[in-house]
This record gives sequence, structure tokens and C-alpha cells, in this order.
Amino acid sequence: MQAVPLAIHLFQIAYSEASRAAIEPGYAVLDNLANPRPDWYEYWPIRQFLLEQPLDEAAFYGFFSPKFRSKTGLTAAQVRAFVTAAVHTAQADVVLFSPQPDMGAFFLNVFEQGETFDPGLIDACTQLLRGMGHDVPLRELVMDSRQIVFSNYFVARPAFWREWLKLNEGLFAVCEGPDSPLRQALCLPTSYPAQRKVFVQERMASLLLATQPQWRSVAHDPFGFAWSQSKLQQHPTEAYISDALKLAWRTQPFPEYLRAFSAVREQVCAAPTPLLLLERGAAFQAVVRDYEMVARIPSGHYNFGGNSVGFKSIVHHVFPERQAQALTLLDIGFGLGDLGRLVKSHPQSAHWHVDGVDGYFDACCNTALFEQRLYRNVWYGLAGSIPKEALQRYDMLCLFDVIEHLDAAAAKALLKSLLESLGPDSHLVLSTPLFFWPQDQHHPGDLEEHKIGVPAHALLGLMPTAYHISSQHLIGTFVLSRRSLEHLDNFVPVETPAFTMEAGLQHLHELGLQADDTLYR
Repeated sequence: MQAVPLAIHLFQIAYSEASRAAIEPGYAVLDNLANPRPDWYEYWPIRQFLLEQPLDEAAFYGFFSPKFRSKTGLTAAQVRAFVTAAVHTAQADVVLFSPQPDMGAFFLNVFEQGETFDPGLIDACTQLLRGMGHDVPLRELVMDSRQIVFSNYFVARPAFWREWLKLNEGLFAVCEGPDSPLRQALCLPTSYPAQRKVFVQERMASLLLATQPQWRSVAHDPFGFAWSQSKLQQHPTEAYISDALKLAWRTQPFPEYLRAFSAVREQVCAAPTPLLLLERGAAFQAVVRDYEMVARIPSGHYNFGGNSVGFKSIVHHVFPERQAQALTLLDIGFGLGDLGRLVKSHPQSAHWHVDGVDGYFDACCNTALFEQRLYRNVWYGLAGSIPKEALQRYDMLCLFDVIEHLDAAAAKALLKSLLESLGPDSHLVLSTPLFFWPQDQHHPGDLEEHKIGVPAHALLGLMPTAYHISSQHLIGTFVLSRRSLEHLDNFVPVETPAFTMEAGLQHLHELGLQADDTLYR
């Protein structure tokens, strides 16, 4: 008699039309195009599915982000084959496909790992769990690769998903409920553009597997997946040993296993950290992470430039009611770092976090700038390489005197992409000359050539929430929101140098406006 094929329902989350179009064969679409709650990352669409859709009790379900293939290298067919084998040979309830094996191997558990990068996470989790009736010693809990899973990359029976949802709904209730010290601790911003609650949510599957022995789990070999970008990835042999020692301890809790684990970890942590060389022409490369240099700058002579004359102080007026919060900004085309310097030197915003991205190689070699710790994260490359779901988590995307360096079609495409990438409460802050300002490149590859001029009506027609026009340079600075997408047809730049400063001023006067250095809201 032929065996009935195992029902395995695999979904890939679509955050945009582009990510929807890129969904690979073998996956159903989990539609999150509206993305009403980007602050909850993957939990929001998975939650909606589990709350609204009936589940087949004999089936398995998995919900993956668009990065699953790049992090694991697995196709949907390979996932199905592994799940099928795990169920038939080990009667698995949960099958894990966890990347970043070094982040699992070198820590006692996923909470200790999270605490390392976000101090205070364990205390917040402990208080949350106690409030739900679970007293778990998170600082002592031991997990190996059979329990550790990051990024919600697992496939499981409905019974496990229900337990997972129950725990996470407890978290959700606190974070969505009335203000309290615990709510504040769970909603605290982190060095990554996400609140702590996202990383707590991500660890609930591991908690269930480590504390509820009824679940049978099988892990795909994590060491063949993508490793982290930390220095731990440089010690693969020690990672294998560390996971094996924890696995041995969970099988037979001999204290010698954990002593050996601690000795291996101390040896790894004491090893020096070689920095990766920053490569000219790289598609996208991290230069600074959490205010520390993570790339080695090659020796040579660099031409630093790219300062702008846009009204950068406008960022202090975008969220007047939220200035006490740790707002996050992305400085696209950061140049000499004027925006980071302004934000970090002002008492009103010194606690904010500014990230930067620039496609000009020399700008990303400005070690003196980065040593001032003005920028939390810096990337060499184009903003288009940053996933939209990551852009949505910034409070402000800042584009000071950048768009005029593109031709008309590219400028409109960039503007559309950034507006689509705004979160529901975030803004795009944009400045540009309101005329064609002739400028050629100063140095090879510096992206300094101006290719368009932008008449005032082209940006005022986008219905900005605030704007400022400088009298000295006729530079307009505008604060835009997602509703500007509805008026994108009004953005019509000109590509002729004949649109001079005088022509730009005349056009402004015809609109009944003045370049008077006043902030209009």
C-alpha cells in the first residue's frame, strides 16, 4: 500500500511587490504587502495566519522571510525532503533550519546570546515569563543545535505552533497594553533597527524546545548555513566542539562538559579579531557596526567630500513629540558626516542613532569620521541594497543633496522606492537645489556630477508636511510621508542647465513663495 505523502505547507512572506515577485517555486505567498505593523517583523504576518486560518492537524507548517534561501542555501523542495525524512525516521514534531551556527554554539542558550548584544534582555524576558507563570533560569539554561533556532526558521506541527503562539501572545499583550516598566523594557530600541520585543519573540521556539521535553526536534546541519558577521565565525572547529559539548551535557549532565565548553569559549573570545578589507567596487559591505570599525581601510590617499547645504536642522522638527525617544535615522550619501555631527552634538538628539550609507568609496574610508562614533552603522554601497523591511524601521530616511546627482528617471525611481519603504509613521527628509546647479565630478568616482534641477512645484506637489527654502543657495528641504506616493506624478525634474538659479527663483515667485529661510509646517 502506497504511503500518503506528508502534507508540508511552506510560506514565504511578501513585504513588497518586489519580494512577492521573487518568491521561489514551492512556496505559497504569505501576503504582508500592507505591512501595517513593521515593528513586529515576521511575527505579525505569522500571527495573523495562525489566528485566522484553520490548520490541518496532520500537516506541518513553516513561514520564512525572503532571506531564507540566502541564509540557508535551501530550496523549498530540499526543505520538504528534509522534513519528510525527519518525520519518518525520528517522528519529529519540529524541524529546525537555523542559520548563524556560531551564534548558537558559543553561548549557553539564545537568551545569553541576546544579552551579549542587548544587555537587559534576560531580565526583561525573565520578568515577562514570570508574569505568564513560567519561572525559567535563563542564565543557566543549556541549549544545543537541537533546540536553537534563529529567524523563526522552523517547520512544525500545529500543536507546536499553538504553544509558540501562546507564549508570543503573552509578549504581544504586554507590548500592546498599558505603559509599564516591563513594556518599556520590551519595546526598548536596540542597535539593530528593531525593538527588543522582536528578538524576544524570535527566541520563544528555542525556549519551548529546551523546557518542554514532549517535543521531538530534528535540526538540519546548521554549520552548512550562513554564519554571523562577528569574529566568532572565524573559529568553526571550536564551534563544532562547543555544540557537541552542550549536546553531551543535555544527554548526561556531567559538569566536565560545561567546564570544557567554558574553556573553549574563553579561548575563542581571547583571540584577536582580524578586520575584513574594505574592497572598492564591492556590492555592499559593512564598514561600521554598533559604532565600531568592522572593515580594514586599505592604505592610500583619499578625497573626502560630499557635504551638503540642505537645512539639516529640520530633523529636530519632524517628531517634536518624540524627541526624548531614541529615534533612528539613515543618512543616505553621508559624505563628510555633517548630519551625524549635527545630531550627536545637539542635546536634543545626542541619544538618537544615525546610520549611514554611501556609494562613494573614499567617503567610506574616512576613519577619522568613524572614530568620532557619530554613526552607529555604516555601509559602503547603495541604499537600494538595504531591504525595504529594514528601511521601514527607521524613523527618518535622509537624502540631503543627493537626488540631483541622478538623471530624471533614476531620481524618480529612487524617490518612489524610498517613499514605498517608509514605515507608517516615518518620514523621508529630502533636500536639493531648486534649479540646475552646474557641478561636475571633483574626483573619479565621487558621484558629484549634477544631472537634474528640481523646480519647487515638483516637490511642493508631493504634499510635504514641512519645508524650508534657503535664501543664500535656493536649496529646498522637504519632509515627505507615504501619502506623497499618491502625488508622485507631480515630481518632474528638468535635465537642462538652462534652468538657472535665476529661473528657479522666478518660478518660486510665480508660485507666490519666497526663499526666506523659514520653516513652514
